[in-house]
Amino acid sequence: MREKAGLLVGMDICEDYVQLTYYDNELLSPESVSRGEGEEQYLIPARLAYRKSKNDWIIGDELDKEEPGDIVEVQDFIKNACLYEEIRVYDKTYKAKQLMKIFLEALLNVLNSFYPFNEIEYMGITFPTVTKEMSFMMNAVLKELGFEKEKYILLTHDEAFLYYTINQKIELWLNDTALFELEEDGLHFRILTISKKLEPITAKISKKEKAEKLNKSLVRSNQEESANLFHTLSLMALEESTVSTIYAVGRGFIDAWADGVLRKLSPGRRIFRGQNLYAKGACLAAKDKTSDEPTDIVLMEEDKTTVGFSLMAVKDGKNTEITLLKPALKWYEAETEIDLIIKDEDELGIQINDFITKKTSQRFISFSGISTAEAGLTRIRLSLKFTNRDTCIIKASDLGFGSFVPTTNRVWELIWEK
Repeated sequence: MREKAGLLVGMDICEDYVQLTYYDNELLSPESVSRGEGEEQYLIPARLAYRKSKNDWIIGDELDKEEPGDIVEVQDFIKNACLYEEIRVYDKTYKAKQLMKIFLEALLNVLNSFYPFNEIEYMGITFPTVTKEMSFMMNAVLKELGFEKEKYILLTHDEAFLYYTINQKIELWLNDTALFELEEDGLHFRILTISKKLEPITAKISKKEKAEKLNKSLVRSNQEESANLFHTLSLMALEESTVSTIYAVGRGFIDAWADGVLRKLSPGRRIFRGQNLYAKGACLAAKDKTSDEPTDIVLMEEDKTTVGFSLMAVKDGKNTEITLLKPALKWYEAETEIDLIIKDEDELGIQINDFITKKTSQRFISFSGISTAEAGLTRIRLSLKFTNRDTCIIKASDLGFGSFVPTTNRVWELIWEK
């Protein structure tokens, strides 16, 4: 059983709003940080501004409490920060990571003011999407805030959706799970399918084209037309799937205009409407990562690698398969380095295991020009790094073996392409 330690935190960062959650050890569930009653109070506006009179920074709806002439707001802050752009504020230019650090620090202060904590044990942070550039920026920012990579996970909304789903009662996701998300730009629809036939368990999310005609603006102007359109679109989206559960999320569903349609869809299904699925999913991911038995499930996304690499080596006197890189990693995070002692060998076999097809192949690095005559061995530094989802650069560097075998400084390179 996991002993009570630091706080587990979930954070959902979107272009317009942020939500914070923490894991309540008494309720055994993630709870949203609310600044008042009502669902809207869970939403912290994703706004950042410099306050001239006090030479400091403020976030969220604190901007509305200040004199307009005293603050300089960073326009489209999250959007521009995630594009990794330099941003000019007042009379100074900032790197995106500098402003993101200020913003995250302020968010953690909000959390601490409503739920005082001594330490954060692990944090899940979710964005609608996570790019290579965003990942690098967030890694740099979190390191400056004192979070090593072992203390947090960056997730897409799809991954947060998966973590939320698998932490519900199993009967809710025995079949497919559907998610409707209504925002200003339209209705988005996803179906989550979890396959228990593969090991580890594999999940995939199919996405339908968003319906731009049904959006928050239409809901505000004509709820009856919106409900009719939503009913038609939902039936079309669900017709090819066996769905056990439907989640309706997004600020377009805050009001009750769609409740009648959801009731029509409910026979044989469970229906849930709310605003904090992603933030709670991020918190549940944090809980899973600190569990003694983390969930062995993989969500295959477009940026995930589909192969793993291993080699056979003698370890503790036994011939053992050594895993170099597991499959289903985000390709821009998939890299490793290991030192090997080669004895009387002139080549190294690398095994490639395809996670999807279950096929195995092998590639070889030939150590031409290397001499192990004196001691019969040498040390090799093996590194693997993906340059895109389907290309991995494998390098072997001759390190010699101390004073017995000097290094030749040779480097051998093998390019694996799917």
